[in-house]
Amino acid sequence: MGPAPIPNFTVFLVCQGLMLYGILGLASHWGFLHLRQRQDRDISDAWFVVLGLILPVVGWMLSFFIPMTALVLPVSLVLLFLRTTGYDGLGARRETAGHDAELAQAQRMLQDDSRNAAAYWTRAEVCERRGDYVEAYRNYRRAHELSDLMVSARQLADIKERLVCLAQTGSGAPAEGLQLRPEHLFVAVGLLLGFWNWVYAVEVCSLMLFLGWLHSR
Repeated sequence: MGPAPIPNFTVFLVCQGLMLYGILGLASHWGFLHLRQRQDRDISDAWFVVLGLILPVVGWMLSFFIPMTALVLPVSLVLLFLRTTGYDGLGARRETAGHDAELAQAQRMLQDDSRNAAAYWTRAEVCERRGDYVEAYRNYRRAHELSDLMVSARQLADIKERLVCLAQTGSGAPAEGLQLRPEHLFVAVGLLLGFWNWVYAVEVCSLMLFLGWLHSR
């Protein structure tokens, strides 16, 4: 005889347990975001409440009675994802424009005075923010050569150590490998739940994928 089939009620409990875990994860993330104690993603507080909490919970609750309303959850999370990534891209473009303006200002300062240490300091900071650590150090060192008050020898040594660390890890912190989170496993569980009910798969997978994206930054 083969293994006994899993009762539908057990599958239901597993699905609802995962959904409760996911909703609490969203609420916890919003709490940190609201208190400005966490900046995994730059998400508007109000939009997160509407698209990341209220609509997903409403869709989840209504799906008990009307299965098609389960689609409210993934749709709302997709909208929040698209809105957030769009603002991330806009912020990146604004940051690039700001860097270009700072470099242009530094270049004008150097045209007026080729020994302007402050201009080299500005160029160094912009290069560091852009991840060009070799060029950043060259400008920091040039600022030190022109003015020990601008960059002292001790400061230059500290800067060099920091830039080497940044170049090695990309963040200034110890490099970390790929971190597997519970959400990754729960996506697979959600797919399995789809053999019993497509609603379970849609709700669990979309919620866990969104949570995984939230914490991926």
